[in-house]
Amino acid sequence: MIDKYRKLVEEQLKENNISLYDVEIVQDLDDVPGRHLVFYVEQNGGFDINTIELPSKIINEIIDAQSDLDDVDYVSVTSPGAERALKTKEQLKDAVGDYVHLDFMDENDNLTSVEGTLASFDDDILHIQYKVKNINKKMDIAYSNVKYARLAVKF
Repeated sequence: MIDKYRKLVEEQLKENNISLYDVEIVQDLDDVPGRHLVFYVEQNGGFDINTIELPSKIINEIIDAQSDLDDVDYVSVTSPGAERALKTKEQLKDAVGDYVHLDFMDENDNLTSVEGTLASFDDDILHIQYKVKNINKKMDIAYSNVKYARLAVKF
């Protein structure tokens, strides 16, 4: 079902210089009970309360035309946020140069997680630059060992 809605809205959003980051079904979103079909959208320069209206309108018009939404109570449109999850290889490749947080399935250099700059991602290996006590370090992590990845805010 999610792929169907992704395909329906993606092209219309692209025509308006908006990219579809992800689509998911969430149970009980923000203390609102029910099943929510959530569209995460992006555009260069980001969104504010006024500019999020366009992707909301596009998506709602497309979804309203569908007759098989019986298993969804709400449709939501939002940005993926500053610390968005990086769920796919494509999203990780797009994050090269960004500050990221990675959790590992198995320890890597005696660590179960790391935060640092994603220097590159090639041949299913993520190359991370990070610091420990102000000492620059590098780590190579197999994509298959990444349990969870997200952008991180550097303080």
